[in-house]
Amino acid sequence: MFDHERADDLPVAPSDLAEGGWVQSESTTTLASPPTPEPSTARPRRGPARRGPAWRLPASLRQRAVGATVAVVATALVAGLLAWNGGRPAGGSGVDASHPAASDVASGSGGPTPSDRPGSSTAPSAATYVPLTGVSPAPTALLTARGATGVVVPLDASFRLESTDGSSANALAAGLSVEPAFTFTLKQVAGDRAVVVAPARPLKAGTVYRFALRGGGGQLLDTWAFQAAQPLRIVGTLPATQSSDVPLDTGIEVTFDQDGAGDAASHVSIKPTTPGRFEQHGRTLAFVPDHPLTPSTLYTVTVTRGIKVTETGEATVVDTRFQFETQAKAGSGKNARTFAFQDAVVESPTAERPTIGLWSFGDEQKAPTAIRVAVYRLGGIDAAIDAFRTIRARPDWTRWSSVGLVDVSGLTRVVSASLPLNPYRNGFWVQLPGRLPAGWYLVQQSDGSKPIQTVLQVTDVAGYLAVSDTKTIVWANDLRTRQPLSGATATSDGVQFGRTDAHGLAVATTPRGLLPTTGATCTRPCDPVVVVRTNDGRRIFLPAAATRDKLEGSGGLY
Repeated sequence: MFDHERADDLPVAPSDLAEGGWVQSESTTTLASPPTPEPSTARPRRGPARRGPAWRLPASLRQRAVGATVAVVATALVAGLLAWNGGRPAGGSGVDASHPAASDVASGSGGPTPSDRPGSSTAPSAATYVPLTGVSPAPTALLTARGATGVVVPLDASFRLESTDGSSANALAAGLSVEPAFTFTLKQVAGDRAVVVAPARPLKAGTVYRFALRGGGGQLLDTWAFQAAQPLRIVGTLPATQSSDVPLDTGIEVTFDQDGAGDAASHVSIKPTTPGRFEQHGRTLAFVPDHPLTPSTLYTVTVTRGIKVTETGEATVVDTRFQFETQAKAGSGKNARTFAFQDAVVESPTAERPTIGLWSFGDEQKAPTAIRVAVYRLGGIDAAIDAFRTIRARPDWTRWSSVGLVDVSGLTRVVSASLPLNPYRNGFWVQLPGRLPAGWYLVQQSDGSKPIQTVLQVTDVAGYLAVSDTKTIVWANDLRTRQPLSGATATSDGVQFGRTDAHGLAVATTPRGLLPTTGATCTRPCDPVVVVRTNDGRRIFLPAAATRDKLEGSGGLY
């Protein structure tokens, strides 16, 4: 129903009044429609009285008044005005602070109580709200979602549109729209009092769906909004993963994509163990260490799955792991040069001196002319594969930390020499002082800001490996005779899957262990390899992944 006073004199702006005389809710996330006409105890909204020269009538009245005489319209207005004035204290005139709020008028309430009216000690008689001639109250409806927690709904949710004033639910549904749009079907329930809106496909996780209900004349009757559920996610960390030279006074932060993550601190572990406290700041969980962090140290932060949003129950579904490295202690060489071997495994024939490529990083110092290299003998191909996988799993983005190196304390050192560092394009190379017998070796260089390692295979078997989703190709050749190696076997994880033909070629169905795993991380030695064994017992292992394909094991975030 609509107040017959001038709309400009109400304590709210005319724009707050919807066509048809219904005040629209300020919140689009409410799950209920505007209130049905019944007494209200809500306090009125106060605002400055604004006067205007024109009478503002509902659009429905303006449409129905086409062709009517001015006298008829004026009569209806006066009748309504008298009905309103009949509820005022005697002698009242104009607009004063005792006017009911627009929300009270729209809902048909009896207006505020005397205690709600500053400056007025006399309560009016019961006010009667009379609709304008020919104007009917707009139909109302309630839209709810199956399985909703607040405004969050499951991805397979359906929606129930229920008429709350006895009008046809099917007729109401004709004016229902949703943004973003999706295809849905309607099923009538409870006679014609309600319909079920069933999306044809699951909702998109995290998407906010806004429903609007319009009357037959296009007037907006009500709006609702629901958000499709999505797992709680970590969207940022401080320090960022794989950060180096992190200040020692840093804190550690994890930021979620939703508010209200509860008991998150119990899911966080930090290695090395660091004393401190957790603080929650909005969506960010912060860890404040009791003391500065340790210099030149690799820190690993793990956040296990299962952190829930208290109000909705949405939870993280993956573990997240990130790492960072602290800066070196003062005086340890801020601009020290860092070296890295170009590959985790290199090969050399028995007839040549092994040659190994390196990268060098350091903007403010010139590269040295020579570096010291040590070579250790490994116990066999299995030990070499283990060493290769250990090197691959090591966080090679670090600048100072020696975490993840192969332990050389029990190995026999066969070479220790200072070797010329030869520039080549964007990198460098070194050559060992002499040839080595066939076998497997670990090469270590320690002149840079941290030690680095690579595996050396000295063998006269040359191999090539290509892996696809369906087929794997292995080619083997003898470096001594320069002839293909026929009859050589190819195995993965100890299972033979191919044998080379007269051309040294084997084509076979790709073993499952050589296929990449979605979301896999190399937090432990895990890189797949293929072992080629000749008829005379010589062997070589071929990595199934290139150096650039290395996974750093950062879990669900990166």
